[in-house]
Amino acid sequence: MTMRQPIIIDTDPGQDDAAALLLAFAAADRLDLRAITTVAGNVPVAQTTANALRIRDLGGAAAVPVHAGAEGPLVFPLETAEF
Repeated sequence: MTMRQPIIIDTDPGQDDAAALLLAFAAADRLDLRAITTVAGNVPVAQTTANALRIRDLGGAAAVPVHAGAEGPLVFPLETAEF
């Protein structure tokens, strides 16, 4: 019997991270996804969190909690790429 690897994914989900999350959901036999945490990246943290929730639901992983994290960098101002 193979033990599943417990993981937490910290992300700012856009297209590339959406693919990675969906792959993690598909590997549920090997990965024990404990949580998804989100941070600001190309868009503010409110949008990355909404994206993570949509991707989680699309992947059929509604039991995986999603937690919003940092709203921006600790030292520099947040610069997004929304445009």
